[in-house]
Amino acid sequence: MAETQSPVVLSVADLSVSFKQGASVKTVVKAMSFDVLAGETLAVVGESGSGKSVMSRALLGLLPAGSADVSGQAMLSKQGEQVELLSLSDQSLRKVRGNHIAMIFQEPMTALTPVLSIGEQLMEGILTHQPLSRSEAFELAVSMLQEARIPEARKRMAQYPHQLSGGMRQRVMIAMALACRPRILIADEPTTALDVTVQAQILKLINTLKTQYNTAVMLITHDMGVVAEAADRVLVMRRGDFVEAGSVQQVFSKPKQAYTQTLLASVPKLGSSAKQPIATIAENDAAVPLFDVADLCVQFDVREGLFNRVRSRVHAVEQVSLKLFPGETLALVGESGSGKSTLGRALLNLVPSSAGAIRFRGRDITGWSASMMRPLRKQIQMIFQDPFASLNPRKTVGALVEEPLKLFDICSDSERKQRVGELFERVGLSADDMTRYPHQFSGGQRQRICIARAIACEPRVIVADECLSALDVTVQAQVIELLQSLQQELGISLLFISHDLAVVEQISDRVAVMYMGRIVEMGDTARVINRPQHSYTQRLLEAVPVADPTKASLLNRPLNNSEIPSPVRSIFEEIPRHNMTNITSIGEHYVADDSAAVAPSDVTEDVA
Repeated sequence: MAETQSPVVLSVADLSVSFKQGASVKTVVKAMSFDVLAGETLAVVGESGSGKSVMSRALLGLLPAGSADVSGQAMLSKQGEQVELLSLSDQSLRKVRGNHIAMIFQEPMTALTPVLSIGEQLMEGILTHQPLSRSEAFELAVSMLQEARIPEARKRMAQYPHQLSGGMRQRVMIAMALACRPRILIADEPTTALDVTVQAQILKLINTLKTQYNTAVMLITHDMGVVAEAADRVLVMRRGDFVEAGSVQQVFSKPKQAYTQTLLASVPKLGSSAKQPIATIAENDAAVPLFDVADLCVQFDVREGLFNRVRSRVHAVEQVSLKLFPGETLALVGESGSGKSTLGRALLNLVPSSAGAIRFRGRDITGWSASMMRPLRKQIQMIFQDPFASLNPRKTVGALVEEPLKLFDICSDSERKQRVGELFERVGLSADDMTRYPHQFSGGQRQRICIARAIACEPRVIVADECLSALDVTVQAQVIELLQSLQQELGISLLFISHDLAVVEQISDRVAVMYMGRIVEMGDTARVINRPQHSYTQRLLEAVPVADPTKASLLNRPLNNSEIPSPVRSIFEEIPRHNMTNITSIGEHYVADDSAAVAPSDVTEDVA
């Protein structure tokens, strides 16, 4: 816990931010004042759109020039002198950013440049702020990747962002942010899109580096479990206004304001709200599935050497079998790299499958081309994990939500605008937002736009890849209620890919747990959550953050230095078929034998 006598690194007074919207002006941050101390973590919490991210970007001068009006004072203490950030020129700010004050952004894939290697992006900041040669900067970059607990750091230097998982990309962002040993680190939703075990690793890593370098951390988040685990003090915001502040114990145990009480009451608690499985799954063996997947495999070639030959293959999905029934929600859970998203994309033929069969409503669609799949897109929709990357920045959000209505000619031109406005209202936005662009929304608001687009043509199946990960707890509850009402009205089925086990418990009928491309446990949600049989499922449940500072324990656990590797094998090596062969059946609950799961030590790679 930070000592009260710790020096103030950043002192903010009366910070206000306004945006021009035509002839009107909208104030999104209103006279905020707070201090951040050396060696402490200040959590700034609030719902999506409360102004948290705008406030942090204003401090770094990252708001769009000409449209944002920033006032107030922000004093940064560096090298014995006080620097007023808001009055600095762009050139002076560039010397401060990354050197004395750094930021980890909410969406690492969009924050990293896709055409530059990880090494080039790391070295860019080091060479800008430190008098080092390229070889010295290279070695420092490698050491920062190692400090960020990234295995095979030298190999990662030559890789590109798309070649890393979400957890690894977030660690790269942390390495970049800390490369120049900044006085303060602003972490904007650093664990939002990460599974529970990687989230625990990232929180532990930030805390370790904070202690090591006495760095001040400003943690922006909507996850109250993360706040309870990682924060020393809490600042609560709502619609740009200050609500209350205090120590993490004080705010959680005795919140003074009604809004804070509502925020804490909305936090889903694991083990308290399991949904009853629908009757067609639990009682009717003759129910006809919408999706029937048998022994599905997805492999990716690994090319190496001068002639770019295939030397090995990554087995991202290996002999997976599952069924998705009408009106059912089947949740896929597992760590980063376990194959969840790849499996979801394979069902829509967005990635090619190498073996097995995919049947939709009794029809074999395995290997269908994009043109063959197009008529089915009306019935099968997908909500992607990264909302910003899946929205066209050149189109208004209203036009983006209207696209599927136009594509499938669902209603007339005059009816479309009204239909889109209704969709915006259903996901908690305003019809007035239709004329705005994706960059003008927060991460949580962008995800709601993606959900509105997915449900526009009333599909039979939605593959939701982390669709609630960017939403705060109150909006999560609204969207869960929306999805469940759509299921009741339209009979929509959900393949719900998520790392948030508390949300999975609320929304799903059944749960399938994936590990290294295989399903190791599957069964009714209540049974999997309350009585997990597989050791890997037990490990996942242990990593769930608890929204209670008196019970927080993640930071005290040993840090796992690596993510789960996908099975990588020589192209000449025989792949054992043991995904669903060595299983134990407990009623309708399936558990793979622990000995059948591939352990990291069993993974082999041909390097010849």
